[in-house]
This record gives sequence, structure tokens and C-alpha cells, in this order.
Amino acid sequence: EINTKDIYFFCKSIVESICNRMNGNCKTIFIILRVGTLFGEYEFKSDFRYKTSLIRKIIKLLLQNETIKVYGSDVCRDFFHVENLSNIVNKLINTSNLKYPIYNVGINQTYSIKRILEYFSQLYEKCVWVEADESESDIVLYSKDNRSALNTNRILELDNSYPKISLNDGLLKTHNWYKNIMRINKDGI
Repeated sequence: EINTKDIYFFCKSIVESICNRMNGNCKTIFIILRVGTLFGEYEFKSDFRYKTSLIRKIIKLLLQNETIKVYGSDVCRDFFHVENLSNIVNKLINTSNLKYPIYNVGINQTYSIKRILEYFSQLYEKCVWVEADESESDIVLYSKDNRSALNTNRILELDNSYPKISLNDGLLKTHNWYKNIMRINKDGI
């Protein structure tokens, strides 16, 4: 059996090595961003992107007033809002003499799906979620889906006010955007 996770990390390591070698051999500077679990506004399903973020899926179920059934709510990710990525990419582009070829982009902390759902439950009475069996769940996660927090110290050297948008502010902003879109587009999100 082939472990796709091992292949992914092997390929990632090769690409990072190639970029490091190219940085020493040509005038073009290559920067690698290791990005955490991104979420935010303007995320839609399409033929090219059949899966969307966990946050989007939670918000969609929340806005449909459905009880959200979860299997694996203790799974953790380094969630961060898309504007934080935009801000840091802009900062990297406009900084000369970068110290490092690789930057981790996240919020340096993991949050469980349970924590995300509890946040929405505090804001909205209609946010009801339950632990469910895998076969009955809207959201299914396994312990292998856990992600570590990304060490963002290199990003903090560039911008000590990073991240600009906290997890809670990003969740609220994303929820409000989708809520507005659902009012405009009766077909949903």
C-alpha cells in the first residue's frame, strides 16, 4: 500500500530543495510558503475545485439551519483567514533581502473543529451540532487529519502585527459574507 502522505512530503521536500538550489544559481528569488488551513470569503465549489474548506462547509450547514453532525470533532488544524495570507504575500513581495527561502503561514496555533462549532454556538442559538457516527455525519474527520501548528516566527520577524485578523474575527467575517450571498443568491453557496 502506498502512503500518499509520505509521497506528498517527499515531493514537497524535493520542490523545496530545487528552489533552494535555484536561489543560489540564478537571479530569480524563489520563496516557498507553507500554508495552513485557509478559509474566507469568495470560496465557491466549482468543476475545478470540488472540495471546499471545512469552515465553508460548517457555515453553509449553519445558514441552512441544519443540525451539524460531526465525526471527529477533536481534529485540529491551523486555521487562518485568507486576508492574512494576502497581507503576508504583499509584505514578502515588497521586502528586499529576505532572510529565508521558506516561510510558514498560519496562526501558530491549532484549533479543533469542536472549538469552531462552539464559537458559532455562542454567537447563534440556531447553531446546533452533535457528535455522530461516521456514516451519519455531514463532516467526517479522522485523527490522521490532525495538523500541527505552523511555526510563524519568520513571518513575525517581517511583520510583528501578524496575523491582522484573528480566528474569531475571520470566522465572523466569513459567516457574514456567506449570509449576505445567500440573501442575494437563493440557490445557496
